[in-house]
Amino acid sequence: MQELTRSEFLRKFRTEWDIGQHVTIIGTTGSGKTVLAGQVYGLREYVVVVATKSSDRSLDDYDSSFHRVKKWDPQWFQKRILFWKRPDKLGDFTEQREAVFDVMDDVYTHGHRTMGWDDVVYMVRQLRLGGEIQMMCTQSRSQDISLVANLQRPAWVPLEVCNQATHLLMFGVKDKDDVDRIAEAQGIQKDEVRSAVGALNKYDFAWIRTGVEPVIVRNDKE
Repeated sequence: MQELTRSEFLRKFRTEWDIGQHVTIIGTTGSGKTVLAGQVYGLREYVVVVATKSSDRSLDDYDSSFHRVKKWDPQWFQKRILFWKRPDKLGDFTEQREAVFDVMDDVYTHGHRTMGWDDVVYMVRQLRLGGEIQMMCTQSRSQDISLVANLQRPAWVPLEVCNQATHLLMFGVKDKDDVDRIAEAQGIQKDEVRSAVGALNKYDFAWIRTGVEPVIVRNDKE
């Protein structure tokens, strides 16, 4: 099974990640999803990232090229936007849902962007945006939109988040059903995916694509 360092992966991925192709990043809390997503965003010029967590140190560390906003009033000359709307009240997701929907709708209408979702499970379960996420996954390619979706478990989100992704970047997921779901979504032998995931150390991930043997990406410090 092929192995790459993360630096080698990013150089290779830059040439293989085409406009309109979606990326799904899967891993448990603290596995490094947000950090990896930030490195992936760095490969594109026009990016809108939707953040929904109350706090996240990894998001705080995003570089200064991102224009951070709490209210959606896009200035499209700003190439890299981090939209971070937190709930205003405990348990009240109404305003946050409406704000995130507006961002998704605007990006879909405008097109020609990479859009990142930092926590798809939260968007589905708390914000009730599962239908909108399904539509973005299946129809946004025609708008030259690439999606980058972060999630903890495939079973908790619409199937389209995985089976519409050209590239799956999977950290050391332990649940057998989740691993098998990824294999089925990408049309790969389950044993191949299990073997790749089983060989991962902390902060390593497997690069999974349809019809291609999984690649193990080892963490490095570059």
